[in-house]
Amino acid sequence: PSEVAQVAKVSFFNGNTLLFEDTDLSDGASFVYENIPAGTFTLRAQAFNASGSTLLAEDEVEITIRALPRASINLPTQGGQYVEGDPVSVRVEATDQDGTIERVELYIPVPRELIATLTSPTHQNIFEYEWGGLAPGVYKMYAQAFDDDGASVITDTVEFQVLDRPRVVLTSPKATDEFAEGDT
Repeated sequence: PSEVAQVAKVSFFNGNTLLFEDTDLSDGASFVYENIPAGTFTLRAQAFNASGSTLLAEDEVEITIRALPRASINLPTQGGQYVEGDPVSVRVEATDQDGTIERVELYIPVPRELIATLTSPTHQNIFEYEWGGLAPGVYKMYAQAFDDDGASVITDTVEFQVLDRPRVVLTSPKATDEFAEGDT
């Protein structure tokens, strides 16, 4: 029977760029490839003997990393103030460099409550919603954009305030007061 050559190290490559060498093979060879940008990559593993001079085995795989969508809330503005009874305009810009945005969902964070689902941009990459009927108070919201691959991204939370509508009460003259022409 022939003996199997002893592997001493495994080298991992992206194309011809060395990513990692694993010499602790007690539990097999592996490494975690983190923060990979979007794109297509050829990953390769090579196993070497103790002298490092003899290639014992090699394997290669091509992978594609899809880009995550990007999204931001342009309206309402952080710390913005709105008046009771006026709708709050919500405007989210959402893009996907390698596909399309399928939908944008608007949420109140605590407790998590869906405000609206937007499926059609009103302008290129802009999704808009008029949020009406808000009582005076402080509101927080965020958006989650979904692309055609099912990937999603959550925006930063925006906080804004709805103020009481100013009230005007006319105290003088009274409705029953009468005046003669020329009175002031």
